[in-house]
This record gives sequence, C-alpha cells and structure tokens, in this order.
Amino acid sequence: MRYAFVLLMAFAVFFADINNNNQLSFVTTASAADSEDEVKDAPEYEYFQMSPLMIPIIQQGGIVQQVSLVVSIEVPYGKIPTIERYQPRLADAFIQDLYGVLGAGYGLVNGKVLDVHAIKKRMLSVTQKVLGPETATDVLLQVVQQRPL
Repeated sequence: MRYAFVLLMAFAVFFADINNNNQLSFVTTASAADSEDEVKDAPEYEYFQMSPLMIPIIQQGGIVQQVSLVVSIEVPYGKIPTIERYQPRLADAFIQDLYGVLGAGYGLVNGKVLDVHAIKKRMLSVTQKVLGPETATDVLLQVVQQRPL
C-alpha cells in the first residue's frame, strides 16, 4: 500500500508544475480531439431580439387596428454583430413592408386577424433582402398583439 502511494505521488509530481507563486498546479495537454469537441459544442444558431415594432393598420375609414410585434432573428453563430449594425435599417424595412401589406389587407385573415405564417414569410424575405441571403435563417415572432381601435 505504501508503495502505491509513493508511485501515485511520483506520477502526480511528474505531471505537476510549480508556478511563480510556488503554488502547485497540474499540467494538462490539449489534444486535437479536445479542440474538435469545443467546435462541436458551439451552438449552430443565435437569436437576436429586436425592439418592439408598432404598426397601425390604416384602411378606408382611418386607423382600424394597432399591431405590436416582438421579433427575434435566427442567425448563424457569430453573426449577431452584423444584425446589431443593421438593426435600424431592418426595423425600417419591416415597418415599410408590413404597413403596406397590412393596410391592403393581404396579411390579414378575413380582414381582421393576422396571418402569422404569411407575416413570418414576408419578414424573413425582408430580412434576407436587407442583410443578405446567408445571414438570417428564420424570423421568430415572440409576441403578437392586435388591438382594434
């Protein structure tokens, strides 16, 4: 038993390092497999949440509804800085597109309820037009509120 303890201590000293503060720390060597695991552990996508969008629906008689949307954009990992840089331009493009579509009644079911699938599809198209086709993979509607006026 005593020999096993001595062997264990000798093995520990062999893989140990004493730093400048005379503290003992164990040295490990990173292998190529470890670095591959780190790359595999990185998430495939990130989500960027935009500021809420408020869009009035204006028809012949004036403002008939107020629509509020909270949008998150799914982007490949590492692309968040690009989205942040273009957020004002993207918000402007969303408002322009949805203002026209909703005012004309194309994004509404029976002229009243939002067609969420059609809105998401349009918003993804606008996002890819503003940022480029490789930048955004999906648009997620986090909050959708409609308020008749």
